[in-house]
Amino acid sequence: MLIGPKSLGRELAAVRIAAMLTCPEEGGPWCRCNSCSRVAEGHHPDVTGVFRRLNKNKTALKKHICIDWARDIVEAAPGKPYEGRKRVWILSGTEPADLGNEAANALLKVLEEPPPHVV
Repeated sequence: MLIGPKSLGRELAAVRIAAMLTCPEEGGPWCRCNSCSRVAEGHHPDVTGVFRRLNKNKTALKKHICIDWARDIVEAAPGKPYEGRKRVWILSGTEPADLGNEAANALLKVLEEPPPHVV
């Protein structure tokens, strides 16, 4: 869990950590292998970012990370990694005001007892 003020770089740090966790070469934080490059570009199948998204009119962010997104994570978590060593979900906006109660409850089990290959 990365906590800090806005504009500190938490999401960037989370992406670098995700790259290290999935890297087949077990490279460090600045590894430039194909896998780490794809994580940085947002194209790796084992790393998923979950962010509050814009509404249909693309004028405002949704108020919460919704239950559907949480259920997708819970359903996908037992699956093995496609290419990397781990599967990683980066959840941004999970402060109590940003994470709906239903979504929080759905995620609780996978957060408390994740499969060994899930971060």
